[in-house]
Parts: sequence; C-alpha cells; structure tokens
Amino acid sequence: MYGVPVADAMRASMAPRPGRRARRAAAPPIEEPWRTLRDVYPVLRQRWSDLLANYGMPFSEYRVLERCARAPAMASEIALAVGLTPAGATDLIRRLERRHLVARVRHPDDRRAVLIRLTGAGKRRRREVRAGASALVRELNAAMTPAERRALAAGLAGLSRALRGEAGRRTREA
Repeated sequence: MYGVPVADAMRASMAPRPGRRARRAAAPPIEEPWRTLRDVYPVLRQRWSDLLANYGMPFSEYRVLERCARAPAMASEIALAVGLTPAGATDLIRRLERRHLVARVRHPDDRRAVLIRLTGAGKRRRREVRAGASALVRELNAAMTPAERRALAAGLAGLSRALRGEAGRRTREA
C-alpha cells in the first residue's frame, strides 16, 4: 500500500547494487546509515502524508497546529517553525482560519501584535491526528526490536544536535 515497507527500504539501501560492488565495498561503514536514512525518508514521509490526508490536512497545516498547541504564536514564529516565507505562513494561517482551526487574537503585551491560537475545533483536530499518528508509531515500533528502537532514538537525538549545531553538547552520555 505504501510502496516499499520501511524494513525493506532499509535492507535495500544496504544491499550491494550491480556495478557498484567495488566502490561500495571500499566505502566506510559510517556511510550506511545515511544511505538508509535517504532511502527510508520518502517512505516515512508518504506514510505521514497518507495519515494526514485522512484528516484533509497537509503536513504544513499539522505543523501549525502542533506549534500553536504549545502556546499562541506570531505569524513570523509560525513561518520559522514550518519553514515558510512570511507570505506563505500568512496564506497557510488564512486557510486554517477559514476552517475555524485557528484564530487571531491580540497580543496581551503588545496591542499592535497579533497571535495565532488554536480554536476548540483546532484542538480537537490535533487530538484526532495525534491519535492516528500514535497508531502509526505503534505499528512501526512493533516491527522493530527494543534494541533497534533505542538505537533509533539515540541516533536521531545525535542527528538533531548535529543539525542544530549542538554536536558538542549531550544531555547524557551513551
């Protein structure tokens, strides 16, 4: 249903490819996780897209709901969190407003500023999507051993630190 299952994509990324055997054999093993990540990412992204399609919501809209669930946010903060231009974030916020999932409210400390907050309908939609996401996570976790889940969590935490420029900081030593 989703193309290549995640486990198959991981195995395929590690299998030798015709004509590349010599070069692949010479490649340091450290490159293998990156190949796996590259091959698995589109599969995982498609699973998320399919899940969100059940709720009539693209990933960018869901990210706005997640961001505003923490606290009301200014449009510029939403643009940064979602990876859009300010104009793109404004369009996205308008779409969510038309569906009554978010509302604009005055900033309590700055009367000139506007915050975007979740409405009751937005909170309900976020809970529904999160329940579907939990089912997807349970499905993926069931296909992995506890050791694989721990390794994934540790690896993703390290990748997150590296991408944020925090490679030298660790919350706990392995």
